[in-house]
Amino acid sequence: MELEEIKKDYEKYKSYYEQLQQEVYDFLSKFKEQRKESIDIYEVSQRPNNKIKEFDSIIKNIGENPKKYKKISKLIEIKDIAGDRITCHCRSDREAIRDILFGELKKQFIDVMAEEKNEGPYRAYHFNFAKEFDIDGNKEKLYCEIQSRTILGNAWAIQDTKYLYKKGKEGEPQVLSMAVSDILYGCEGLWDLVKMKSKEETKGLVEEILKIKTITAEKFETIEKEIREESNNWFDKNIEKAFAHLHAFDIDIFMEIKMYLPMSNLNISKRELRDAAINSQIHTFGWPIAPGARDGEYSPKPNDDGIVTEIATKEDKSFDYWSIKQDGSFYLLKSIFEEKRKPNYLFFDTRTIRITETLMYARNLYSNLKLGKEELITIIIKHGGLKGKIMGATGNRLITSEYKSVENQISTTIVTTIKEIEENTTNLVLKFTTPLFELFDFLSIEDRIIDDIVRNYLAGKII
Repeated sequence: MELEEIKKDYEKYKSYYEQLQQEVYDFLSKFKEQRKESIDIYEVSQRPNNKIKEFDSIIKNIGENPKKYKKISKLIEIKDIAGDRITCHCRSDREAIRDILFGELKKQFIDVMAEEKNEGPYRAYHFNFAKEFDIDGNKEKLYCEIQSRTILGNAWAIQDTKYLYKKGKEGEPQVLSMAVSDILYGCEGLWDLVKMKSKEETKGLVEEILKIKTITAEKFETIEKEIREESNNWFDKNIEKAFAHLHAFDIDIFMEIKMYLPMSNLNISKRELRDAAINSQIHTFGWPIAPGARDGEYSPKPNDDGIVTEIATKEDKSFDYWSIKQDGSFYLLKSIFEEKRKPNYLFFDTRTIRITETLMYARNLYSNLKLGKEELITIIIKHGGLKGKIMGATGNRLITSEYKSVENQISTTIVTTIKEIEENTTNLVLKFTTPLFELFDFLSIEDRIIDDIVRNYLAGKII
């Protein structure tokens, strides 16, 4: 790129970049307000003085980092001339923003990309995306960048920029800056614990922390890891038990569902769990997700930390195991319905229905447990035992070729809310069905077909 050409283009596109930066700022401000009940966002900000990147700064960047700009032939290919920042309180908030903001950006912009920046002491998520403008009769794509980082990460960046950034300070100054970054990263973990435990009994945790003479990032990581492992141990316990029973019935193909609440502090009585679980069932298609009755043989049974149910019949290889913890965590392992109709086959429309029902059950369950509509819900759906199986269809729907899987399992994770399930069910279903179907020789089902199945099932109909 020639200097005069860059300058000419900068003047040509400047007002459009300013317009884009302001539009993104407004978008993020709205995002902050909409998510205020579930994500602790400190502030949304534009570049200093609400200006786009200065021309002199662009020239300086090109001169200092020629490798980065080697493949860029014109100004509008640079991704960060317009830029905004979203700063949050805790690391868990930054992770939640990563999971949700990507999907929100795709609704409004194009060429959306997300990348974790973990370059030495710098830790943040960068989102790059574009918008088309009609400029001099031509469609032009201009890019913008969003940086997402924590308050403590931002504090480190301010200090590092003042004393080290692009000043060639190597050796001991860099080592010290890295040490500060590591300590602050550990402090982020502690603030997540403070946030998580602020509504719980904290005496034991506080006493444990006060024993630490020198609090390091490594020690913070250990404490945080213990909290995560407590939840993982509950899932592991149920997984071990459920799969042992599944294999005893000689079943090798399954659907597994995990759900948990990463930002909530529910503590529900076992009786309330039972009532919520039963009242949340959808009875449109065969055995519902989490089948059971309020009383009798198929009723959930209380255990040490929640409720659990297992319903199985060896004759037709039907198996359902599910459990709900008092903090709202949910686990289910079930056999595949299609195996009873046509062994070694899955049906894309049946899988779409089951995934839709999973989301409906999540909506019902957490609504019945009085979770706020903006509270985050992590949902993980895994299908296993797929190797050698064929994807087909039911009824009048035809798949002319045999789409076979050579992979044995696939797992997809989303982070959502009750509100999003209510308003965007089809989009969420597609996040699960698209990678599942692609596993079968790149099978692609049109979005309109999935939407038709979802909408009808939501209305209580199977088509």
